[in-house]
Amino acid sequence: DVNARVMGWVDQLYADKPGQFIQQGEPLLALYSPDLYSAQKEYLLAWERVHQKSASVEQGQSEELKGFLSANRDSAMSLLESARKRLELWEISPDQIKRLEESRSPENTRELIAPLTGVVLEKKVFPKQMIQAGMMLYRIADLSQVWLEIEVYEYELPLLQVGQSVTVRVDAIPNELFDGKVDFIYPYLENKTRTTKVRV
Repeated sequence: DVNARVMGWVDQLYADKPGQFIQQGEPLLALYSPDLYSAQKEYLLAWERVHQKSASVEQGQSEELKGFLSANRDSAMSLLESARKRLELWEISPDQIKRLEESRSPENTRELIAPLTGVVLEKKVFPKQMIQAGMMLYRIADLSQVWLEIEVYEYELPLLQVGQSVTVRVDAIPNELFDGKVDFIYPYLENKTRTTKVRV
């Protein structure tokens, strides 16, 4: 599940339909957020302050002045780390923070990045929609490995054990075989069919 970390408005959707394949690191949407904009501004102010203090320390004449300026620089560094942490908690990547430092200008919109490679199973967001922090926006699944639940008859159970390798053929793709392992055998029987579910 991809959830919103910050309140804002959807400026543009890149992953705009269920079933769409998406690579890890690709943008899902562009978000305009006043909170995120002010957090970028705060980070840039702290970043510029640190660099000004560092230059002042190098130019300081007396040891006393250097000590004073150094203490101010440490205080500025603490503010910078705090501002950076705030951006990171809102899932702003190190690359995005580096671009912010290079441009020295906050961006109006920020891209929400796909956390993994997979298929969009659900999309619960639309262009220009206002979103709240905590809202679920996408459900993405890596379908390169899936669970299969099979039903086996009671008399077949002694032939199965957890960890056992199995080969499966499905009606939808009759010419292909899939390899798997028995992961779990459910500890109950269905009364009517006298079968047990086995997860592969």
